[in-house]
Amino acid sequence: MCRYADGSIISISAFLFYIRSLNLVMIEYKNLHEKYPLFNKPFKETLPGFALALVGWLAFYYYINRASDNFFNKDMIFQVGMFVVAFAVSQTWVRNRKRQIFYSYKLIIDDESITRYQSNLPDISIPLNEITRIDRLNKGTLVVRGPQKNESIVIWPYLENYEKVRTLLEAYRPATPIVYKKTFQRFPALFGVLIIATMMLVSASNNKIVIGVSSIVLLSCVGWTFYKVRTTKQIDNGIKRWAWVTLVFFFFAALIAYKRLIS
Repeated sequence: MCRYADGSIISISAFLFYIRSLNLVMIEYKNLHEKYPLFNKPFKETLPGFALALVGWLAFYYYINRASDNFFNKDMIFQVGMFVVAFAVSQTWVRNRKRQIFYSYKLIIDDESITRYQSNLPDISIPLNEITRIDRLNKGTLVVRGPQKNESIVIWPYLENYEKVRTLLEAYRPATPIVYKKTFQRFPALFGVLIIATMMLVSASNNKIVIGVSSIVLLSCVGWTFYKVRTTKQIDNGIKRWAWVTLVFFFFAALIAYKRLIS
């Protein structure tokens, strides 16, 4: 009996040694809590953008009401107040979502694949031998891309043992610095400026050619934004649900452009 027991123990030990020799170990990585302030910009850094948007809106409001004798009226004050409230509410929501995104992020790497888990996002798993490329963005952020177009895993430099993870992944595919060639990729804020500018032109211009061209550009930008938000796996499900609101804006913008063109 002891001989059989000894044989079983030896067999189990040999099996465990074999498993260990394969290095079938799943290692879990999370973001470092102390680096959260680096991930979420301080509130004061968002104020210049808010001030610029407010000045732009006031300039537009003045332009369409320049014939009025009383520029600082109750309607203007009410709209400014709503603008400030909307900014405060949106910033609160964004900051709460970013906190949830940061702390729910989990990366698991084993001998066969790399998998990302994150709140309100579909899980993404890419076999290590199917990694097509690894992009290195500004400040060290890595984007691991799989064979499918929308299949990618973002790895921030705030990850624990970030250098170890980077070295491990570069054994399969070297990370290459990404160079943005398109203007809107290099300066993403210009896309928002373009939308605001075309909105102003559609609303304030008296030239039907300008209105027509601006409305086409505006509707194309809004439609493209809706499509990208709905199809990109890296975007939060809550934001994807809110993306339907852009369709309402799309139809209102189309209606305003149509009325201005036939008037």
